[in-house]
Amino acid sequence: MTLEHDDVQALNAAAESWERTDEPNGWVNLVLHGYTLPTGLLPSSIDLLLRLPSQFPDAAPDMFWAIPEVTQARTGTFPRNTEVHEPYLGRTWQRFPRHLAPGAWQAGVDGLPNWLATIGRSFHADAA
Repeated sequence: MTLEHDDVQALNAAAESWERTDEPNGWVNLVLHGYTLPTGLLPSSIDLLLRLPSQFPDAAPDMFWAIPEVTQARTGTFPRNTEVHEPYLGRTWQRFPRHLAPGAWQAGVDGLPNWLATIGRSFHADAA
C-alpha cells in the first residue's frame, strides 16, 4: 500500500510524529505519536494506532487504538465500548470500535484524511 501525498500531509498535521509498520499479511500499522485529544478526555495526548487493510483506500478502515488509556475527564470512566484491550506491535492498546456506517466509505474518494477526520469527530463526541 502506498501512502499518497495527501495521506502523508494528514499524518504530519495530526501528530508530532508517526511511523509505519507493514505486516506480512498486508496490513499496515500507522502509529501517530503525540496525537492531541480534545478537552474532556484524558490524557491530553496519546499514541494512536491505525490498522489499514492491504486494500486501503479501496477497503474501508475499521476501528482505532490508543495508548495510554483514554478516559472521560468528568467521570474518570472509559468512553463507551472501549474497555477491550488488544496487543499490537508489542504493546497493549485500548480499542475504539467506531465502525463506519454502511456506505459511509467511498472507494476512490475517501482516504486517510477522511479517516483521521472521522477519528477526530469520534473523540470530540466521546469528550462531550
